[in-house]
Amino acid sequence: MCRISDEIYNEGIEQGIEQGARGTLLANVRSLMSSVGWTAHEALEALQVPESERECVLAELQSPVNAG
Repeated sequence: MCRISDEIYNEGIEQGIEQGARGTLLANVRSLMSSVGWTAHEALEALQVPESERECVLAELQSPVNAG
């Protein structure tokens, strides 16, 4: 039973780290858009976000839940 608890705990930690990293990415994109006047696409390029993730990031930027 302890092993299962450890696995659940570790999954929670991993999810928290991923959410924190994504939140930081969104904040960085918004910061570049605001301070430099770049488009979201330009900011994603400058931050070297992989092409495979860009559409998802753009959708998150437009989501009212993630509005800065």
